[in-house]
Amino acid sequence: MASTTTVNADYCSITLGKNLTPQSALTSKLRTAFLCVAFDCMTNYATCGMTVDLSACNRIKTIISAVVIGGAPDGIVTKYEPSACNAAATGKLKAFQTSTCMAPLVELCAADTDFDCSTITFQVTGF
Repeated sequence: MASTTTVNADYCSITLGKNLTPQSALTSKLRTAFLCVAFDCMTNYATCGMTVDLSACNRIKTIISAVVIGGAPDGIVTKYEPSACNAAATGKLKAFQTSTCMAPLVELCAADTDFDCSTITFQVTGF
């Protein structure tokens, strides 16, 4: 499985204004970034989640919060699960689905191809 992490260009110029959009304080070590993780067309889901490297951009080494804000395949619920010590380079993207509206969510099976050629967008806060 190969993935590439880039800064989402749509959010590069967001500033802290009256609408309180993300910007790190100039004196703070906290950083907020919107990152796109692109999976290649040969990506298969791995049981217990796919490792995603969110440290590649904006010098974030420790994750405080990482929220999937877009790009998940239809019918799939995703969440970011931090690694030990909240290291940004080794967190996992976990994916769940259900077959009916009343059934509980279950993790995707190993080798599931729902993420082939997809790009997941994260809002990441860390330092």
